[in-house]
Amino acid sequence: MAYTPFISFASIPSSTPALHSPHVNSPTVRIDTVSVRTGDTFQLALKTSDLSGAGISSFNVVISYNASLLTATDVTIDSTLSGSDGAAMTLVTNLDTPGVIKMAAAGAIDLTGSGDLVIMTFQSLSTEGSSSIKITDFTFNEGLPGATLVNGVVHIETQVVGDPSLNGDISAYDASLILQHLVGTSLLTGDAFNAAETTGNGAVSAYDASLILRYTTGAISCFPASASCSASKHDADVDAQLTWQAADAINGSSASLRIDNIQGAIQAVAIDLELTEAAIQELTPLIPADWTLTSAQVDANTYRILLVGTSPLETDSLLSITFNGAPNTIQASYQLNENAYQTIESLVLDETPASYTLDQNYPNPFNPSTTIQYALPEDARVTLTIYDLQGREVEQLVHEVQHAGTHTVVFDASSLASGTYLYKLQTPSYIETRQMQLIK
Repeated sequence: MAYTPFISFASIPSSTPALHSPHVNSPTVRIDTVSVRTGDTFQLALKTSDLSGAGISSFNVVISYNASLLTATDVTIDSTLSGSDGAAMTLVTNLDTPGVIKMAAAGAIDLTGSGDLVIMTFQSLSTEGSSSIKITDFTFNEGLPGATLVNGVVHIETQVVGDPSLNGDISAYDASLILQHLVGTSLLTGDAFNAAETTGNGAVSAYDASLILRYTTGAISCFPASASCSASKHDADVDAQLTWQAADAINGSSASLRIDNIQGAIQAVAIDLELTEAAIQELTPLIPADWTLTSAQVDANTYRILLVGTSPLETDSLLSITFNGAPNTIQASYQLNENAYQTIESLVLDETPASYTLDQNYPNPFNPSTTIQYALPEDARVTLTIYDLQGREVEQLVHEVQHAGTHTVVFDASSLASGTYLYKLQTPSYIETRQMQLIK
């Protein structure tokens, strides 16, 4: 008769840990499906359903992907269920084999809750296509509990850099959309914003508009933000000094903004003036013919001027501004290409005029236009009217309340016959009339 040993279950230590809790359903582990652009750096999370009570303190994972479309660059458990704020696990990864990610995590504390187990960082390459992100091997603990696996897909689409209109064609209109965005008249968001960002620095600037204009003229063949572009990287080494040409300017007269000590290829200049549009009577660009000027009020205290060109800036004068009731001190700052903003030394305007005056027009005689300048010592309702010698009204140039200061008005007499004309300035407390001569 064979001997059968007696085994007492009571002899097994009661402290032996369970391999898993049989009442826990199989968790679901998944990777989402996403769409990205060529050249994007993006993250994908390995996610899990609720693990509370499952007794899970380790996992092993193998992920496969298409190495001709993607490159895995990093795996982390920071800010996940596995990280220092969760189970405080240790993560070991292997990214040495293209198309494969191997990882293992273990710790002394069980995983709880639902959310991200790990976060993977990928770089999409320059080819359109779709790559499955497949969980080819997955184990909790030593195999239990089992897991339901859901794979993901990365769809890679071509980013048409330089085409914020999203019509598939890069044109000067795309540069215009960027300028409108920067002055706040039209905002770019989502794919349009991404397409406008031509340098790859994460921000849209006037320099991006300049690159688009240069692309349309054939000066450059690709954009720095394009994954396949290596010939047109952003030249950050630019510098120059912007100064006001006339520090003794007065309200109603013009002050020029100069650029000196130019270093590097400056293709875009942004200027922010701390005033309102009402304080600017006339804005005259003094830039080369292949440059353009755009300006607008961007907030209650900032008037923005954008200068963009297809050739590097060489001129010493950028623009001329005629102020009309502006603050006595003009504060301003400027940006060259995509550099940080710098401060322009303040422009100090003369104090408020001591009395009402109406100056002689200049030039005089004139053909066909002339400038009339007058001074107001206080805010007042102003009427400036042109008459012929018979006292008949020819044209009313001003009829409004104006701020104290020196003001100028241009009178265009192209439609009038040669002769002597009168111009009269009238306020509630002041009236004066002068003559001017039109000679054609």
